[in-house]
Amino acid sequence: MKNCFDAMRRTTRYLCVTAILSVSLSACTSVDDSLGLNFLPDSFRPAFAVDTVYSIDAYLTQTNKIPSNNLGVTFLGNTLSDTYGKTTASALMQYVPGAFTDTENRFGPSPKADSIQLNLYVGSYSGDSSKTLTYNIYEVNKPIAMDSTYYVDFPAEEVIDQEPLFTFTHKAGEHFLITLKAEESGEKGRAFMQRLADAPASVYEADTAFLSMFNGLYIAPAPADTETDAALSSITLEESYMTLYTHFRDTETDKDSTVSLSYYFDDGTYSYNTSISRILHDYAGTEIETLLNDTLPSDNPVSTAYVQTLAGVTTYLRFSERLKSEIEALRDKHGEEYRNASMVINQARLIVEMDEPQPPLTWAESMDKAPSRLGMFFNYSDLDPIPDYYYQYEQQQGGTLAYDGYLNRSNYYYLMDITNYIQKMVIGWQPGHTAQQETVYLTPDVSLTYTFGQVALRSPATGEGRMKLILTYTLMK
Repeated sequence: MKNCFDAMRRTTRYLCVTAILSVSLSACTSVDDSLGLNFLPDSFRPAFAVDTVYSIDAYLTQTNKIPSNNLGVTFLGNTLSDTYGKTTASALMQYVPGAFTDTENRFGPSPKADSIQLNLYVGSYSGDSSKTLTYNIYEVNKPIAMDSTYYVDFPAEEVIDQEPLFTFTHKAGEHFLITLKAEESGEKGRAFMQRLADAPASVYEADTAFLSMFNGLYIAPAPADTETDAALSSITLEESYMTLYTHFRDTETDKDSTVSLSYYFDDGTYSYNTSISRILHDYAGTEIETLLNDTLPSDNPVSTAYVQTLAGVTTYLRFSERLKSEIEALRDKHGEEYRNASMVINQARLIVEMDEPQPPLTWAESMDKAPSRLGMFFNYSDLDPIPDYYYQYEQQQGGTLAYDGYLNRSNYYYLMDITNYIQKMVIGWQPGHTAQQETVYLTPDVSLTYTFGQVALRSPATGEGRMKLILTYTLMK
């Protein structure tokens, strides 16, 4: 009990003195601000300082266990990069029918399917818009559970027919407006259209019944085109649909009547359908491949780190034993009397510089490609943030965290305020306290996970451009 009260008294004393120092340092006056400190006995007088430490090791890592279902968007396309390798995006999309104009007769007696028009709205894209890619459309032949979680490495091959229904070409950067005619399609494609037209009324009366018969479509770049450097397109599902066109013979007029029906891909709040984005990164032949996931203390840190959106490569930081020694050595700068002093972290700011872009890329172009903000997680797969990066609070309450994390376009760096994290780390170094996890993931901001972005960061072990931690601290005797 005595130790408990002693700890409380020390904590109260530190907080009070820190508050006094904060007020006195922030005042703008010609008065001698050190006056109050003269009343403190020498044995109690704190030391206040700002120093920079550098012993932060960077590694490269990548995880495929990032949830990718029901995002409101999905992705299609393929890109190649000397730095970031190959990225291939494909999409599994379930669809539900809209309303018939004639709800009683639906498609009419003995309807014949004529065509399907696919309309996928491209909200944004990244890459070469002059390139054309070939895509295959496959039918999903197994149920997709709406209440399950699916990831970017979703094994689509396990739930689709191996023979495609349709094949089409698309020019990157344009909306997908694809007409698939029955007369120009193979037997499998024609049969699919006709099954939509012939499905009984009960199937069209409830989304769940419809989805039990039609499990969805899977669209992917044709295997031969995954070696083409084209573009990645972000598809806005709320504005995307497909339309089936049919006709039947009107016995009264002895003429053909046309009936069409749209099916919607929106995976919104009031629908039962699911979408899954499959995004595969292949770093074969790149520098990243040789360094990826070597994150043990015995592995060599990298001199250039990377952060990529779409569940690509991220940076793994280790606040090493060398950093602990560097921070604890700060006491020695203030003399023998502070060697055993307690350290209070008033502020800890991590600065990570962008790597200089390689010509012909300019600084402006490089920053445009970079994520506008970086996040920091204990575990990226679980989206478990460090305490300073409590992104859920921003999402729920609005405003901006003191964490910051935004790209400073004037100085080409990211700044992260990680005061809480570093304070807990310093406390954890003391006997009898729980150690803080000393490794974190530096990633895109959680809101930017499924956007287009990539950035190279400087992380040399020595010299200019090192990652640096600027500490504002108080030493209490």
